[in-house]
Amino acid sequence: MRKIKKLVSLIVALGILMGSTLLFAAKDQSPTPKDETVYGILAADGTVKEIYVVNGFSLDKPGTIVDFGDYTEVSNLTTTEEIKNANKQIRVAAGKGRFFYQGKLAKTELPWRFKISYRLDGREITAQELAGKSGLWELVLEIKKNPHVDPWYYENMTLQVFLTLDTEKFSEIKTEGATIVSAGKDKQLNYTVFPGREQTITLSAKVNAFSLPPVQFSGIMMQLPLAGENLDTLTASFAEFKSGLAELDRGAQKLQTGTGELADGLQVLAGGGQQLASGLKQLQANMHAFAEGTGKLSSAAAEVDNGASQLSTGLTQLARENDALLAGAEQIFAALLASANAQLEPLLKQLQSLNVTVEPLTAENYAVVLADLSTRLPQLPGGSAYVSMLSALKSQLDGYKQFYQGLQNYTDGVAQMAEAGSNLTAGTQALKNGVETLGLHAAEFAGAVSLIATNAEKLNTGLYNVYQGSLALNEVARQLAEGTGEFNRQTVNLDENLFASALDSLREPAGPIKSFVSPQNTAVQTLQFILRTEEISAPQTAKDKTEITESATKQTFWQKLLNLFNFS
Repeated sequence: MRKIKKLVSLIVALGILMGSTLLFAAKDQSPTPKDETVYGILAADGTVKEIYVVNGFSLDKPGTIVDFGDYTEVSNLTTTEEIKNANKQIRVAAGKGRFFYQGKLAKTELPWRFKISYRLDGREITAQELAGKSGLWELVLEIKKNPHVDPWYYENMTLQVFLTLDTEKFSEIKTEGATIVSAGKDKQLNYTVFPGREQTITLSAKVNAFSLPPVQFSGIMMQLPLAGENLDTLTASFAEFKSGLAELDRGAQKLQTGTGELADGLQVLAGGGQQLASGLKQLQANMHAFAEGTGKLSSAAAEVDNGASQLSTGLTQLARENDALLAGAEQIFAALLASANAQLEPLLKQLQSLNVTVEPLTAENYAVVLADLSTRLPQLPGGSAYVSMLSALKSQLDGYKQFYQGLQNYTDGVAQMAEAGSNLTAGTQALKNGVETLGLHAAEFAGAVSLIATNAEKLNTGLYNVYQGSLALNEVARQLAEGTGEFNRQTVNLDENLFASALDSLREPAGPIKSFVSPQNTAVQTLQFILRTEEISAPQTAKDKTEITESATKQTFWQKLLNLFNFS
């Protein structure tokens, strides 16, 4: 698996250097169009040690390449032709086709400043001291803007950070904001730092015999073609989402209040049912007090009937709100899907350019579509950086769908309770009529009183169960109100301008690509940064050092360069 990973990395590196075709159009002093790849070697604490640049040219006929840069040394990587390096100008004769040369920059400044610190068991420790140790390891990687470098690179380039952890050494890995991929026994952690953004990466794990491969960085141009109209649409959808969420929160608060009042009414009704059952028992035991008992029974029956009628009316009114509540939730779900489709539109257009058609997201297909997109993203330049975004989008849609299904269950429950309330009203009306008939037909009362007492006890049990159900319903409504309230509080203060600013950072850069080496290089076609820190490992034995030295002397420059960046 490790060999396959290194082979893929080698192919990617060569593709970067040899992927594009440029036209040779240099006059005597004009810079030749080129690809520029910057390789940086960092110490384990993030300080820059050396910077190399590999410049690639495509010539449609033999000629002289003119390039500019402050190099302390240069090397011809294609032919044996001598490269002239004088007064920060590079000149070399080259034949038709691809030509590469490498230069070591005099400066050691990058667009980003990196600070890497390590802790072991809560104590700060250097990388050298950490090698071979065991315990609770913590890493903090701070990425900030370098004020001594033209801000164009910091504001227009996306930085990807890669760490590889051997699971035979590292366990209980904890971090945030990373895409984590398993590759054999390794865990590969990928972080994305968007243009113009400072970021602090934290990572902790239990480690045994600490060693760490180089931390690798890739700076690439990864902006999306977001037009102003698309950005306005996304921002408007975000505003509609906030408005709909606030409306849903207000409805949830009203629902909580209504179910609370319903529970209070049912409590009164259950109390009346208890009184009715108690009265019937007393009536049955004290037939000599028939007249008095009949009067109390009639009054209690009227109270129960009135309470049941109020309950039925309340439940019916509550059920009438079901459609509006579901419609509001569906509108919000539709707005979420519309916003998601708008965000994905640039990616879908890029996939269409590869003859890949992806359906718009719907409530029924979004999970399948997002999973399909995640597998297709590697076909796009820098597409892997959007895997975490798609994962977050799916989690958001899953959460809302779960909420929507819960809301449907709630409305179904309310409808069933409304139907039950109607049946209860009919029962209490019949009970009231029966009590009145009992008063009119006292002679028949003695035989019927026992049966009525039994049914009254059942009614009381039923009323108590309905009351307990209303308490559970009120608790669900309370949790719903708390959830929508918290969701609304988390979004109400989000500024649409901040949202637009975040999208704006993904726009295509204005103007041509700037050379990192020299402003005189005005024909740069592609620019990429490939950086890595030193590997942290236990001290080598004298024998190991001798074998490494002997092996290194037999390698070509290209092999040394690839080894330097862990591609061998």
